[in-house]
Amino acid sequence: MKKLLLPLLLAPSLAFSAVHPVFVEAMSGYQPLKISSEGSTITVVMNEARMTNTIYEFAASNLCSYQWQKSPDYLNGVQEIHLLNKHARQGYVFSNPKETCQSILDDDLPTKQANMRILGSTRMY
Repeated sequence: MKKLLLPLLLAPSLAFSAVHPVFVEAMSGYQPLKISSEGSTITVVMNEARMTNTIYEFAASNLCSYQWQKSPDYLNGVQEIHLLNKHARQGYVFSNPKETCQSILDDDLPTKQANMRILGSTRMY
């Protein structure tokens, strides 16, 4: 019985292990079901039946905020971030997040224009 419990206890932490800890921290407020990394793509499965544009905009903006305030290099090498619903069948793809977030900071954009810049780097999953 003890041998069975250990892998079950470690499973959630293993799902986040290949992703930069700052990324995990940035997403923790959204209580994702899973964060995984494959190559230059990070996939976040959110605990939402439907991934709305409002949820997406808040999550993507939060990722940018962490780049500006916590760690400017935590998105290095990330080409895409998939933010998906709990079934991993619907959501959004944020392309070139590091460059997009940096351009928002460099241009000192207000929130509405920053969201437009993020949406310009976004496509449906």
